[in-house]
Amino acid sequence: PTQYPEQGSLETKAGDPTLQTASITNYDLRWEWFFGDAELLSASAFYKDFSRPIEQVVFYEGPNRVFKPRNAESASALGWELEGRIALRRLHRLLERFSFTSNVTWVDSEAKILQESGTIRSRQLQGQAPFIVNANLSYRHDRWGELRLLYNTAGRRIEAAGPPDEDP
Repeated sequence: PTQYPEQGSLETKAGDPTLQTASITNYDLRWEWFFGDAELLSASAFYKDFSRPIEQVVFYEGPNRVFKPRNAESASALGWELEGRIALRRLHRLLERFSFTSNVTWVDSEAKILQESGTIRSRQLQGQAPFIVNANLSYRHDRWGELRLLYNTAGRRIEAAGPPDEDP
């Protein structure tokens, strides 16, 4: 139950002695095709079933926000991921030193929250973005090493849930 200030922030973190260990059952189906040195194309689908998932929750104590971990009743996540890596020399010999990598993930998540009234409310799982995109263009030189241009974006996610009867 101890409270402590978050380093580099005005926020307060607190523990929860009643927190229970979460349990996750995961199902994955994956297809991969390797077609050259470090080149691949893959697709996967997954389903995750959470029992007592731990989420970050914000409580208000006077004018202060206090972040505490809390167990939700349950949660699930259903999604897919596509990934590709290719040496760009396949396109043109002048691109011999270049490669491109990308992956895209889509996730539909749902957390079930027990309200103080005894009812169950559903919402997106705290911290889980509905989509994630990563890409990089790499240039490799034998003497200089490797130079990468990186791109990353993710959908909106819940930073911290509200207290049980205040979740949207």
